[in-house]
Amino acid sequence: MIDKAGSVYLTTSGKQAVDIFSPSGKLLESIVVPGKPSNLCFGGKDRNQLFITARTSIYRVELNTQGVD
Repeated sequence: MIDKAGSVYLTTSGKQAVDIFSPSGKLLESIVVPGKPSNLCFGGKDRNQLFITARTSIYRVELNTQGVD
């Protein structure tokens, strides 16, 4: 997934987190969740919420950015 700033959101094998990379490839942040994430998408009225699926749960994180359409 990509946000309006061009940052890329990825789930990484073996980590219980979503990694956020800048357009240049620098790791900006990791969003740690209780379960190993398998997929994600932007949602909400303003597309500023990140929904993260894991094996037995769904997590929602409010962001300061918006996902691209």
